[in-house]
Amino acid sequence: MSRLESVDGVRPVEFTWLQEPEAWMPDAYDEGTRGQTALKSLRRIVYKRESPAPLPSDETTSGPAALYLQHALCPARVSPATIRTIALTCKSWNRFAKFTLQSADFDAFWKRVLWGMAPRSMLHPECASKERLRGWLRGVDEREWLHVERLAALLCHFCNIHPPKRLATDGQAAAAVDFEGWVRLHFDPFVADGGENISEVEQEREARRRRGEVDWDGEHIVTTLASRVCYSIQDFVEWSFMLSGSACGSSTPRTLRWLLGRLNMRFPTSGGTGRNQWPCSEADNTALVRLLKLYAPMLPQRADSDAALDFREEGDDGEEAGGGGG
Repeated sequence: MSRLESVDGVRPVEFTWLQEPEAWMPDAYDEGTRGQTALKSLRRIVYKRESPAPLPSDETTSGPAALYLQHALCPARVSPATIRTIALTCKSWNRFAKFTLQSADFDAFWKRVLWGMAPRSMLHPECASKERLRGWLRGVDEREWLHVERLAALLCHFCNIHPPKRLATDGQAAAAVDFEGWVRLHFDPFVADGGENISEVEQEREARRRRGEVDWDGEHIVTTLASRVCYSIQDFVEWSFMLSGSACGSSTPRTLRWLLGRLNMRFPTSGGTGRNQWPCSEADNTALVRLLKLYAPMLPQRADSDAALDFREEGDDGEEAGGGGG
């Protein structure tokens, strides 16, 4: 997949400044501020859910300065450097900047921030939101989004291993995810259109599992989504080695190790790696569903075309995350 540089002229915000909030939003004019203690964490602003306090009426909010500030703080194009400059100008401009950052009208800026965390793999920037940014930031110390980026690349690869077998009415290849994917895939490697849930098929499978019903093959009890995902990834690793005589790259086993640790699961040590060797608790399976919903902007959707998906390259190890461990 080619990297998305912009959508309708809107570009992502670089993530580096997110990790150094003191470089862009100093509380230089707060009451009781003393020296270097006048630094506010960006996360405190992002996490605030309540509406900001109304601004006092003065020349900043009602005069010519307001027109300039509203233009300069356009959420679709403002840079962190501009925000910092405005915040350092004077006390009233500092208040205006903070008020703007917390207002609902500025959500487009926070979407750009989330996009900037994964510009290489942001398949659906339209699914970015301030609420999802809060979730991504909670796992930022563990570099969770980088691990999920590798998982997303693998899911896109699963969607594209085989060319589409279904034809549209005009004789052209159908422009949709080849849901058969990898020859032995046991789950849908995409989320529902819009990214608000797992695929409709997986939702039905989860309902059948909770009712204790057999899978559609009529032979096996439906296992958890987490079990089927981990089994399919390991199956891909093993068959890649058998078919080509070489491993499928270190990123796939590393992604599996991270996912197992994230879901408190163990790699099978006896009895082989078959489909029933990957037990997962209900709570941890639910955690995987939440994870897929949270990082949906990076994941393929049912309506994606095959040509737009795969950003995993041969031998791609992805970005190093967490020191390369699992």
